[in-house]
Amino acid sequence: MLDRFIQLLGKSVDEACHRELTTVLVNDVYHYDENRDFLTILRKNRAVFLRMVRIMHKYTVDKVTETVTELIQTHQFYKTEDFITNYVYLLLTEEVDSLEEMTNQEETVHLLLVSDLSPTEEKFIMKIISQIIYGNFETHHYEGSLEDNGALFQKILTYDGLITTGTREGVPEVFPLVSMDPYVMPQSIVDSQNLVNELSEAKSKSAKK
Repeated sequence: MLDRFIQLLGKSVDEACHRELTTVLVNDVYHYDENRDFLTILRKNRAVFLRMVRIMHKYTVDKVTETVTELIQTHQFYKTEDFITNYVYLLLTEEVDSLEEMTNQEETVHLLLVSDLSPTEEKFIMKIISQIIYGNFETHHYEGSLEDNGALFQKILTYDGLITTGTREGVPEVFPLVSMDPYVMPQSIVDSQNLVNELSEAKSKSAKK
C-alpha cells in the first residue's frame, strides 16, 4: 500500500522516509485486535478534516481512499470505515505536500474564460481563480470577437470547460460550464472547484483507458 501511495505522489522517497511512514502507520494500529472492529471515537476530527479536504481535492482523496481500501480487502483486517479514514488521514498529513504532488500528476484541465468584461477585470478574475481553486488546471482568455458566435462556439469546444459571465445560450447542454457574476462570489468558487474536480477525474480516468 505504501509503495502504491508513493507512486501516486509521482516521486521517489529515500529509505529513511519510507521507514518513517511505515513506522507511523504500524504504530498507530499495532495494539488493536485485528479480529475486532476498528473504531476511532476520539479521533472524529480526522474524519472532519478529510471531509473538508475532499471538497477541494475530491479525486486525490478518493485515490488514496481506494489504495487503503484495497489493502484491507487483500488482507481482510480492520474492515471498517474508521480504519480507512484513519489511514488516509495519516498518509496525507505525514507527507505534507502530498495533495499538491498528487494533483500535479493528474491530466491538466484547460478552461476558457469568456466575458464582456474589460481586460483588466478578466485578468483579476483569472488571478483570483488561480489562487483559490485547487487542481492541475489552466485558465485561458478568449481573444476573438464575442459577436462572431460561430467562431466563439467552435473555440469553446476545443477546451475542457467554460467559465463565463454570460449565459449558456448556444452552448451544448452537456458541455461543462460555470456561469458566474462579473465578480467572484463564494458560490462561484464552489462551482468552479466542482468543475475542476469533475473534469480532472474524467480526464485522468480517460487517460488510463
